[in-house]
Amino acid sequence: IRREKATSNICTAQALLANMAMAYACYHGPDGLRDIARRIHSLTGVLAAGLEKLGCAVQNTTFFDTLTVRVKNASEVHRLAETQKVNLRRVDATHVGVALDEPTTLAEVEALLRIFNGGAALAFTAQGLSPAGSFDGSSGRAGDQGNFSCERNLQAGPPNAS
Repeated sequence: IRREKATSNICTAQALLANMAMAYACYHGPDGLRDIARRIHSLTGVLAAGLEKLGCAVQNTTFFDTLTVRVKNASEVHRLAETQKVNLRRVDATHVGVALDEPTTLAEVEALLRIFNGGAALAFTAQGLSPAGSFDGSSGRAGDQGNFSCERNLQAGPPNAS
């Protein structure tokens, strides 16, 4: 689109997002992306198990990184979350939405569980709810996982190329 014909920055914004997604995928590579996705999904599973132990009903029968939780008083959960500087999604008077992402840690999952427990201490740990060896206590930030080279991959040509 020529500058004089453009009426908004939507095209530029969409191209920027596409380039960022491509760079992220190239940096992490297919194995790195799978590892990140597995970690986020596992942490969400730990959160779901902890919420069930607390008597909260997780409404999702399937999930990846986001849960909708039925609680007695969503306003109270939101009030407590705000005091901890935690953002939760307001659904309605008895439901709260929570989503995890790449930098989420087990300590943050425990903090979320304490919020859903009215701020009281837990009778269990998030680590105890996780599959053995799932989490090493790292922050979850990808750091130096990027060892996949888009340039090398593009130079190699398509699979089975002669």
